[in-house]
Amino acid sequence: MTFRLLLVVAATLCLYGVAQGKLQGVVYEPFSPRSTGICLDSGRVAKDLAAISKVADSIRLRSIATCSESTMAIMKFAKKNGMTVMLGLYISDSDEDNTSELKMLSTILKAYNGKVVAGVVVGDEVTSTSKITDKGVARFINRAKAMIKKLGMKIPVGTAETWNILEFSSDLNSTIAASDFLCMNMQPYWGGIPAQCAFPEDCTETGVFVDQKAAVIAMIHNMEVKICNTGWPTLGEECCGIGREGTLDGFQAVPNVGALDAFVSDVHGATKNSGRTYYIGDAFDAEWKRTHVPCEDCLGLSTEFGCGAKKKKDRECEVAYHFGLHTAEGKLKEIGIPE
Repeated sequence: MTFRLLLVVAATLCLYGVAQGKLQGVVYEPFSPRSTGICLDSGRVAKDLAAISKVADSIRLRSIATCSESTMAIMKFAKKNGMTVMLGLYISDSDEDNTSELKMLSTILKAYNGKVVAGVVVGDEVTSTSKITDKGVARFINRAKAMIKKLGMKIPVGTAETWNILEFSSDLNSTIAASDFLCMNMQPYWGGIPAQCAFPEDCTETGVFVDQKAAVIAMIHNMEVKICNTGWPTLGEECCGIGREGTLDGFQAVPNVGALDAFVSDVHGATKNSGRTYYIGDAFDAEWKRTHVPCEDCLGLSTEFGCGAKKKKDRECEVAYHFGLHTAEGKLKEIGIPE
């Protein structure tokens, strides 16, 4: 019996209540779809955390200051339930917001004496989302490290970037030199890669391929590489058609629950063998994005949901809202959580 078949059997048993494992970690963003405010109310955060605790041992946050009350609730819950939190400082072009992230880090470290904290990730795909330079990111990393050292703690600090930036870019020398580890973000769907076989000729499972890619980056930089955001969508457009640069053509990446189930099992199995840390993104479908950061990236996607609409206001992709292990309402999708 192959290792993957064992994982499928374990997942099936889990669905029928016989076996229940836990994932290493999930990405959680406590954001609301309401137009009047981005933060979820405390009751919904508590409900989300209860659901997460059943499927994962760690939570990764991209920002700790955007919804500071939620962050403190997450820390309190994690400590009470024996979980850890990977703290994320969202770095942008706003000096005020960046200062708020650093102040919030200080508050958390003092309140929890470094316990519960699995690490600190300074910046998330900053290279492609802001005007901050390589040296600018490195300065923020060093400020976080200095704060931790001053408090007499030993907590690793790194940064998160997409796999291709980490593998091929030569513009991150200062950032990498300042980091204790690297966080690799890799969503194979956006590369048009099928969920089951990244390389059909020998059927290397796509979840295994993600771990292999992290291993390549670790070898290039001689540094620990964690998988900090990977997953698979369950609804929306297929990817990719001709015109989307750097992707496989033929609409081979198809969103569905079965693909998510297989992908998560493969990631879990591969990292269990390699000893690598991983976080599945996201914990919940991201309905909040419709309001606050709507998906307008339709290039190379199929057209059955909205991409390709004649009117620009209707030209919105659906797939970006459906990468969750749970629905937006909090129901776990029909997947097995492997042991």
